[in-house]
Amino acid sequence: MADVNEVSVAEAKALLNEHSNTLILDNRDLASYKQGCIDGAMMAHEGLIESVLGKADKKIPVLVYCYQGNSSMDVAKLFSNCGFNAVYSMTGGYAEWKRTYASS
Repeated sequence: MADVNEVSVAEAKALLNEHSNTLILDNRDLASYKQGCIDGAMMAHEGLIESVLGKADKKIPVLVYCYQGNSSMDVAKLFSNCGFNAVYSMTGGYAEWKRTYASS
């Protein structure tokens, strides 16, 4: 079974502050991604996911988010099942991130 940690936006922010090498994956559509995303996030399209699964250091933290925190869990489980050690799915998604950190 996949070992995925669900984290709040505050916990995600702390993770990003503590681990600057965190792989951040945005699991929303392209239009939403272009309208705004977490700094450093990459859009989690199929080609990127396949490339990262095959090449990335499995010891780096992986943070996945989506619109409201539901579909990010599927991508996070995939990374965990492929041997990544520290995988996080952000509850509340980008909507909560934007509400919390839009002005910061």
